[in-house]
Order: sequence, then structure tokens, then C-alpha cells
Amino acid sequence: MTNERKEVSEAPVNFGANLGLMLDLYDDFYKIHHLYQKIYKSYSAQLRMMTQLYQL
Repeated sequence: MTNERKEVSEAPVNFGANLGLMLDLYDDFYKIHHLYQKIYKSYSAQLRMMTQLYQL
């Protein structure tokens, strides 16, 4: 008598869920990174203006 029991893997379901989470995290990271770049550019511009004022 052979034991031909098939085991069902949850890997495809977990992979899909993990992929969705990774895409959400990447989207959040991209938004935060873009906001950081805006803040940094604004800060750099203000720093340049203040440096020029002190040089006068």
C-alpha cells in the first residue's frame, strides 16, 4: 500500500501576500524619500541664502 497523500503548499498565497506588502512598503518609502528630497532642497536653498547674507 502506497501513501500518495498530496500536501498543499501555501507558498503561492504567502508569496502573493508578501509581494503586496513589499509593493506597499516600496510605495511608502518612495513617498517619504521624495518628501525628504523636497525638504533637503529647501533647506539647502535657505542655507545658501543665509551664507550670502553673512558675506555682505
